[in-house]
Amino acid sequence: MKLQKDLQKWIYEHSGSILSRDTTSAFLDHTSYNFSIPGSMPSDTQPNARRTDSTLHLDLLTDRNGLPIAYDLSTSGTVLNQSVFNAVKQLKRENPRTRFYNTAPARPEEEPFICNGVPADGYIYGLPVHTANAEFKDWVLKDGYQEMKILNEKHQTIPLLYKERIFEDREKQFVYYHELQARQQRLARESSGKRTGLKLDGYTAIATDNLEADNLSPYRLFSGLRHMEKIFLDSKSQYDSSATFIWTPDKINAHFVIGFVSFTLMRMLQAKLDFQFSMEQIGTSLQRYNCVQIAGNIYQFTYYDVILDACEKALGLELHNKYRSQLQIRRLLRY
Repeated sequence: MKLQKDLQKWIYEHSGSILSRDTTSAFLDHTSYNFSIPGSMPSDTQPNARRTDSTLHLDLLTDRNGLPIAYDLSTSGTVLNQSVFNAVKQLKRENPRTRFYNTAPARPEEEPFICNGVPADGYIYGLPVHTANAEFKDWVLKDGYQEMKILNEKHQTIPLLYKERIFEDREKQFVYYHELQARQQRLARESSGKRTGLKLDGYTAIATDNLEADNLSPYRLFSGLRHMEKIFLDSKSQYDSSATFIWTPDKINAHFVIGFVSFTLMRMLQAKLDFQFSMEQIGTSLQRYNCVQIAGNIYQFTYYDVILDACEKALGLELHNKYRSQLQIRRLLRY
């Protein structure tokens, strides 16, 4: 816990030497996670205390390209580290024109959002398509979509349909349609015996009060945030599946530190590759980049693809060499 704030600050300050950080906009996302822990969070350290369910809230601050800047943990209304507050204050000092957006699922017409003590300049959040009102559903299902190209998990260029509108002169609304997402949602719905809402499967809607927002940034931002949430949930599920694993404050803090660092590194690599590939694609390629020993000091690398080729060019590495010695591998790992 003591090193979390320093670690986040160090990563952010050193990331500028690797790639350009666009902090003209900053976004705060909110996610909740349930843990079964001994005693209460965060002060109790008794290993034999009664286990209780505790909800931790993660506030993740990202820049305009969805690269993490800082995060906070809170429980029972108490913020445990206040890294987001300090980071936003620093961003505002460095560039007074930086706009700070909240992604909470609520409209701030009544009063401005206060995020960890910092007033938000605006908002951006996902709109629930299936539970929206009739007027919004009609607009989603009408024609008028344009097409942009994205890469799927097989490195194939596929279409992503989108359209936008200005709603009541105060909000810009986007809707995206992904055919693969539609098929996945339909299969899940049919397997559970539910048939309603099929027409709206595959649609993702996003709203913001930034009337100048472009059509790609909201989709890229929310794709990254959902991936961040998936990293934490997947790793937590693996731990929870072990009958001997018990969550403690130290283990929970380590869980979020590891998740934050790994997500930040992957997101930075994705940015270095100009967002040509998803984080899932990059992770798969890196895991497959391996070698086998074929002689005393000779190792053969058994995998190479377009993503590794892009990494080689962007990072100035020699990843295409099929045969290497131990010394060459050590030099590569010290890059």
